[in-house]
Amino acid sequence: MSVWDRLIGQAGAVEQLRAAAAAGRRALAGDERAKVAHSWLFTGPPGSGRSVAARCLAAALQCTGAEPGCGECSGCRSVLAGSHPDVNELTTEAMTYKVEEVRGWLEVAYSRPSLGRWRVLIVEDADRMTPQTSNVILKSLEEPPAQTLWLLCAPSPDDLLITVRSRCRQLRLTTPPVDSLTKLLMQEAGVSQDQAHLAAQISQSHVGYARALARDPQLRQAQVEALMTALRPQSVGEAVVAAQQLLDLAKKNSVNRLEERNAEELATFKQNLGLQPGERVPRPVQAQIRQLEEDQKRRAKRSLADELDRILVDLLGFFRDVTVVQLGSPVPPINPDLMDQVSWWAERVDARGVVDRTEAINLARERLQTNVATTLMLEALLISLVRPDLAN
Repeated sequence: MSVWDRLIGQAGAVEQLRAAAAAGRRALAGDERAKVAHSWLFTGPPGSGRSVAARCLAAALQCTGAEPGCGECSGCRSVLAGSHPDVNELTTEAMTYKVEEVRGWLEVAYSRPSLGRWRVLIVEDADRMTPQTSNVILKSLEEPPAQTLWLLCAPSPDDLLITVRSRCRQLRLTTPPVDSLTKLLMQEAGVSQDQAHLAAQISQSHVGYARALARDPQLRQAQVEALMTALRPQSVGEAVVAAQQLLDLAKKNSVNRLEERNAEELATFKQNLGLQPGERVPRPVQAQIRQLEEDQKRRAKRSLADELDRILVDLLGFFRDVTVVQLGSPVPPINPDLMDQVSWWAERVDARGVVDRTEAINLARERLQTNVATTLMLEALLISLVRPDLAN
């Protein structure tokens, strides 16, 4: 299985990446005509595989097999496992990257490869760079060292400064087809075709989310609970109550995801310092512990925002299904297991009402990326979603 098999439904992108990897190998062999872009921008909708594509290119560049991206050599395997010393995956669990951490990237970018053929920096969520942090790496993006590559990942080019995207070769990824994702889930998770197909539909072809749904059926139950909480209110008062319930659900799911990780992280940190369980933390180390706890708080804030955004995306999918039913379109639904509820809404709300609710959800997603009070944002949204038979 080559590294390119990981890019589902991205034939055009694979062709470009194969060519780039082949050019990189020729360039290292002394071919002066071989050129490979040293700064890339991978864009595409959530779940399209932006970071996967970046990782595949990194693996192909470090590949020692007969064809770049063989997937079997130590170079490919270590990159895909996240353990290659010359491939640095840079990410943040805060809402934005800090200037000081971005400056640290430059030290990495200007260091020579220690084991592989290239120094590769993969910046996930590059859209979280502020103008100040973006300016820090501009010169390196334009003129990196000969064997250094920058691979930036973001939802769209417009999410980055024009000075950043103008220095990068852009590669647009698309949402993978449901059938292709279904086959992948059957192979990876060992689930039936029906289970895999349902996960692919419900996730709206978001590869990572589809994997989670295929492996954990309870995740769909939590997803439906959140949807019904948002769609159940019959009055403004009930909408206000439901907003708090929805926030509590999101917090619960977020905490469950992070709790074990945070505990293990803290225990490992103390162990590395030679502290025994229950031993009092020495004063010189307390500042480091506080810093770790602050980092975990920032991670929790972002995790909650991501959880809420996932709920909002699910709501958009629900009203998309309502529109499909109203139009009598043969397009497959996103929520085939919720068609009774979808049909109920389709009979009671007109097209204008669906558009209004969709716009309200999109506005809530935009506000979620700012410092808006989360509870107030959810209250405003759910008031706009009050059931159509009682909204007036």
